[in-house]
Amino acid sequence: MYIRCSTPHRVLASLFLLLPACGSGGADDGRGISPGLTLHSGDIVGATCLNLLECPVPFDDALFVSALVTQRQGEALDNCRTYFAEPEGAAWLARIQQAQARGGLEVEDARLKQLASCQLPSEDESWLVAKVPLGGSCQLHAECVDGYCDTASSCPGTCVSRKPDGTHCIDSFECLSNLCIGTCVQPSLASGAGEGEVCANEGSDLTLCAPGLWCEESSGHCRKPIAAGADCTDSDDVCVAGHFCVPNGSASDAEPPRRCLPFQVQPLGAACDRSRVAGDSVRVCDDLHLDSCVDGVCVHYPEGQAGDACYASEVADSCASGYRCEDHVCLARLEDGAHCTIDECRGRCDYATLRCVSAQPYCDEAP
Repeated sequence: MYIRCSTPHRVLASLFLLLPACGSGGADDGRGISPGLTLHSGDIVGATCLNLLECPVPFDDALFVSALVTQRQGEALDNCRTYFAEPEGAAWLARIQQAQARGGLEVEDARLKQLASCQLPSEDESWLVAKVPLGGSCQLHAECVDGYCDTASSCPGTCVSRKPDGTHCIDSFECLSNLCIGTCVQPSLASGAGEGEVCANEGSDLTLCAPGLWCEESSGHCRKPIAAGADCTDSDDVCVAGHFCVPNGSASDAEPPRRCLPFQVQPLGAACDRSRVAGDSVRVCDDLHLDSCVDGVCVHYPEGQAGDACYASEVADSCASGYRCEDHVCLARLEDGAHCTIDECRGRCDYATLRCVSAQPYCDEAP
């Protein structure tokens, strides 16, 4: 099995094609994950899982993870911890732990508790405390004090100064403010907006809804999740926990209406949905196990060699080491020095040179 490299906020975007975006409720939507959980010092996974499961999720990819770990058999928090033990989640956590071991980072428990209690948005990593001064050696942007890791010419790279407000930027890690919208801008963050109150999940001025509410982009106001089975408008609408706004109609319907339908993880051999839902539930295969919906049935491909059929998710693909899954066929990965455009290298694709390079040591990409 080949493991893909990405952040945990990208995973499972291909869980099923009919849901380019989904909805999820917050802490007051009846899930009751683990209200009495006490976080241990430095429990990154515990805090991240509580945020993922208990808090309103402002971006699409994490909604898939939240729904999957909630609807799989077993306790949701245990499933979430299992996800972070899988190679994709484990790789992200290992990079942080390695930076801690080399003295590049510390973890601030007080900020982790804020993350776990919905006082920070899920993508906020301010609980990572940088320890490497400007000019020092680095591998992660988060290691640099008031800077970011310039890895354009080498890995490890060098910590360089972040840019002040008003300076041109490409990525937010370049900015002192941690927010890039063409130029570095100073963000503001408020949380706890009530039902009917103004909210914003994007831009420089963020106002997060209180747990149990979501921010409706079309109106810019907080509202309760849409009831099970009720009509909804588009895939960004947030339904009650475990339900999603999906096209609900027969194959003959040009544009079927949308309804909030329940999400069900199916076992191998069970029926599944790919493009639209004809029944009263969204049936998907277990993406963490690399189960794929083929001709309406959940199947699992064995580890594949060159030319074998395969399945690829955002987490991994079913091909053996040294191969990649492209157009459902296992192909050999490219050696260092070969021209590349995507994730087709044995190591990684250096997008500055479009050449395959070694994946070790790991370094964050330069802007």
